[in-house]
Amino acid sequence: MHGQSRLRCYRDFGLITAYVSNVAACALSTATRPCQSGSMKSDIDQLTEMNIRIGHEESAGTREYFEEKVLAAAFAMRRGLTGMVVDRTAFLDAVKPSPPRSTRILSISLFGMNRATVNCIVTQEGKQYENFRLFVRETPEKPWKLLAWANEPTTASGPQLIRDYPQSPSDEQRR
Repeated sequence: MHGQSRLRCYRDFGLITAYVSNVAACALSTATRPCQSGSMKSDIDQLTEMNIRIGHEESAGTREYFEEKVLAAAFAMRRGLTGMVVDRTAFLDAVKPSPPRSTRILSISLFGMNRATVNCIVTQEGKQYENFRLFVRETPEKPWKLLAWANEPTTASGPQLIRDYPQSPSDEQRR
C-alpha cells in the first residue's frame, strides 16, 4: 500500500497496544475471527483494511460495497465541506466515481468487544480531510458496520489532543 504506515504491536498484560506512525492508538483486545482464507485476522487488521478500502470503493463509486458490507442499517455522516448531516440513503445516493483517495490511519480504538473508532486522514486531489468513524457489530463473530462518520478539512496543525483525562480519580490524585 502506497506510503501506508506499518502497524507495530506490542503485547502487554494480555492486551495489545497498537502504534500507528509512532502515535499511540489504544489498548486492544486480542479478539480474532476467521477470514475467508481460513487465517485469523485481528480486529485492528480488519478495521485497517476496511478503512483503506472505503476510500478506494468510494472513489470507484461502488455503492453496493457500502450498502452490503460497510454501512449499518442506521447511519449518519457529517460532510466535511458543508457540515451537512446525511443519512444512509442520502450517502448511498451520492456514491459516484470520483478522483482517487488515499487513506492514512492515525488511530484505531476498541471499546469493549463490539465498538471501535477509527481516526484517519483522507487525501483527495491534494486536499486533506480528517475522518472520524464509529464502527459497531452485534457480536465478535459478526462483521464491523459503520454507524457514524464525521469529517472536516484538516488544519495546518493537524489533529490535536486537547486534554488527556485520567483513568480514574485515584490516578489524578497520584499525579
